[in-house]
Amino acid sequence: MAEKKEQYDAFVVPRNFGEDGISFNGLSRRNLVEGCILAFASGYPIVVYCPVELSLKVILLCFVSLPLFFIGLVGHGGESLSQFLVTVLKFLFSRRKLRYYIDTGEPEPPKAKGFARIKAIFSKRDPDAVRYKKVKFHKEEKSGWFDRVFPSRLRKKEEESPSASKSRKIYNMAQELFPVEDIRGGMVVTKDKRYLKIVEIRPINFLLRSASEQRDIILSFAELLRIAPVKMQFKSNANRADITKFLENIVEEMREETNPACVEMDKDYIEHVQSIATNNAISRRFFVIFEYENPLPAYHPSEKEIQFALESVARNFRSYLSRCGNSTVNFDEEKEENEFLLQLFYTLLDHYNTEKLSLQDKIDRAFRMRLKGDNLEEMCTADYICPDQLDFTHSKYAVIDGVYHAYLYIPSAGFKTLVGAAWLSPLINAGEAIDVDLFLQKMPSDRMQVQVSRNLRLNKAKIRDVSSTSIDYNRMGDIMESGYFIQRGLNDGQELFYMNVLITVKAFSKKDLENRVNEVVKMMTAKQITLKYCSYMQEQAFLSTLPLAKLDPKLYNLGKRNVLTNTAASTYMFTAFELCDERGVLMGTNEHNNSLVILDLFNQKKYKNPHLTILGTTGSGKSHTIQCLGTRLRRKHVSTYVIAPLKGHEFIRATKAIGGQFVRISPGSPHCINIMEIRPMDHSASELLDEEVEEQSYLSMKIDSLLTFFSIVMPEMTNIEEQLLDEALMKTYADFGITNDNDSLWDPERPGHFKVMPILGDLHRNLQNNPKAERLAIVLNRFVNGSARSFNHQTNVDLSNPYTVIDLSFLKKRLLSAGMYIVTDLIWDIARQNRLKQKAIIIDEVWQLIGSGSSPQAAEFLVEMAKIGRAFNTSVIFATQDINDFFALEGGKYGKAIIANSKTK
Repeated sequence: MAEKKEQYDAFVVPRNFGEDGISFNGLSRRNLVEGCILAFASGYPIVVYCPVELSLKVILLCFVSLPLFFIGLVGHGGESLSQFLVTVLKFLFSRRKLRYYIDTGEPEPPKAKGFARIKAIFSKRDPDAVRYKKVKFHKEEKSGWFDRVFPSRLRKKEEESPSASKSRKIYNMAQELFPVEDIRGGMVVTKDKRYLKIVEIRPINFLLRSASEQRDIILSFAELLRIAPVKMQFKSNANRADITKFLENIVEEMREETNPACVEMDKDYIEHVQSIATNNAISRRFFVIFEYENPLPAYHPSEKEIQFALESVARNFRSYLSRCGNSTVNFDEEKEENEFLLQLFYTLLDHYNTEKLSLQDKIDRAFRMRLKGDNLEEMCTADYICPDQLDFTHSKYAVIDGVYHAYLYIPSAGFKTLVGAAWLSPLINAGEAIDVDLFLQKMPSDRMQVQVSRNLRLNKAKIRDVSSTSIDYNRMGDIMESGYFIQRGLNDGQELFYMNVLITVKAFSKKDLENRVNEVVKMMTAKQITLKYCSYMQEQAFLSTLPLAKLDPKLYNLGKRNVLTNTAASTYMFTAFELCDERGVLMGTNEHNNSLVILDLFNQKKYKNPHLTILGTTGSGKSHTIQCLGTRLRRKHVSTYVIAPLKGHEFIRATKAIGGQFVRISPGSPHCINIMEIRPMDHSASELLDEEVEEQSYLSMKIDSLLTFFSIVMPEMTNIEEQLLDEALMKTYADFGITNDNDSLWDPERPGHFKVMPILGDLHRNLQNNPKAERLAIVLNRFVNGSARSFNHQTNVDLSNPYTVIDLSFLKKRLLSAGMYIVTDLIWDIARQNRLKQKAIIIDEVWQLIGSGSSPQAAEFLVEMAKIGRAFNTSVIFATQDINDFFALEGGKYGKAIIANSKTK
């Protein structure tokens, strides 16, 4: 029977139920009235005063009045013609250029005067003069053309004015536009005395989740919206990844490197990182912004009470978002949060400042300028984070510090009626310099129920008078259907929200901006979503996209769409998952959203354990990933050991290039590892950490390990044979003077050295002396006198090199599993020597030890490594291409345990 495919949820975005004033094939009555006025105003003179024949008058009416009627009827951009004209006139009278300014007491540099300046204007040689020619000044600057051409005359008039003072008013100062008064107490305080909280949210891999997991996340997000504040703004910000700190860490680690080959690798690594970050890497950040809501208008709370209330709401956000799988950025002190908010505004507003100043540089510059101008008491938050230049003189874009910004919105009628979960993800993952702002405003349920019922009654009465064949009839039918849908939702306990979406597109040239906007519009049109420019509203759009939860009223009316709680939750936007740790190793870029993948397995704040499991089919790049991870861990001074049971030759070149050691274990190989060697643990690290050290018998632990080894080479070993083997092992070690007393390991004749350890040949002789252990002796004979006799020697492999690859690809079948266990046991013993030193053990083709034909004891040994590796500061990295065998042994018990104990997969 075919497996049933999982169904993903769909959510309804109903039409705005409050739409009325419908007339003339779905167009508003206001447009109809304005069209009639235009037609009458142009037609009346033609009919009454035009001295021509009637036929000519009809022709004139058709060519003049009729087009004007349709122009008024259609309007522009969802607005009536009069509303659009008011918008344009406001823009023409108020458009302006703003600049960062602090009065330092110094006179402005002189400009050309008289006819020289007039000539410069018309020749466009003086950029500053061109600015005076082209830009319409702010309405508060009442100077005429003569004053603009001859600014010295205007300056003279201001100096002669009795109100002139040392610090004269600068009306085009960028700081005055910025609505933030202060940042304190972890809050943003605006000039209109609003108090806001901003919480940064870390995204998850939502789009890779199953349908049921996505459904659970959306339901949890809907629960959050039910208890959330009335007004919220969710913001997504995409920029080039900032790798400054990451590169600083690489340089710092390179200074500590003593191996010349690794130093060269570090230099190549830095170039590689810079190349990827420049061409591809994008970093996305997500925020929720909400303001304090006073439940009692007559009560005036203190700032401490407001701060407590906002923090309480923030805790709710963190709690419910954690149910969705999202974590948030938290702070231990108010100072840290204030610095975060200041840095956030600087990043959003002044990221491309013309002088390439950091936030601290800009603070220092503002302080020096205020000090020089003797107006230090006037220093404000805007001095730190305001852009140097803002140009709002263009109808379809703004220019901020030389970067072009286009502001788009989804009009009320531009939303798709049926959407899926996280339907904003295409916009969020669209690419660099594309920001998305989502505004949600919760409406009172009681009032909405009354309003919906009233509108339904009115529309019922209206639809009786409309012909069933007209567009009006279908439109009103849709509105009524939307009203019934909303009414049912409100009755079921959902709440009504008004939703607005703004999109910011940025580019370094006008042409690039147009191309990028066209691509975004095409992408959303393919998804049946309409985008429109915020034409003639650049300044309003700029202020609306600031993280202040305040949308311009006109943009609100143009783009608002009513949705119920579940549909509002479908806007869940925290989907662009990033794995970017400042002290990690670069793995590449995320193919879904082009973010850098930088992994720090030893980051205990982020990962519960440092283990990693890599699953991939043949040709998926698994071996390349292992090599990149291993060599880059080595350059971070992590002792790295790679066990390569297959295709070990692929590691030779990289190992030699960084001065590592390549060891080949095979029949006839000069390299040997003595499986019977006891390697005592070094407890100096534990003593340094003031921990109690509980001594265990090293002999007992080694015998347990050897029993596991024999379970691999002889899976059919009986309990009696296991007991006989245990006795033979105890006797073999006793022959060398080694007992359960750990002190017996030391050689009295060579102080500070261990005794010579027995080898498999010594054990084989003791087994031969016992007739009952004949089968064990026969099996072991292969390792003593047969093809695998290279294992019957003392260990001659030096694993002190910080990057060691052990190649087992020449071992076949069961001998390969035995060899893998011997090597893994040796490296595990070394890893437990020093708990302070970071180590990484990479085991490729791990299915050889936990597959269907493997020993449960060997599989249990790997699970133990995964469980306690963190305690020894060791990352165990498991890799396999045979997923079926990975979960084959005992119903996948061991494979599942390894997956469960690997934080990163």
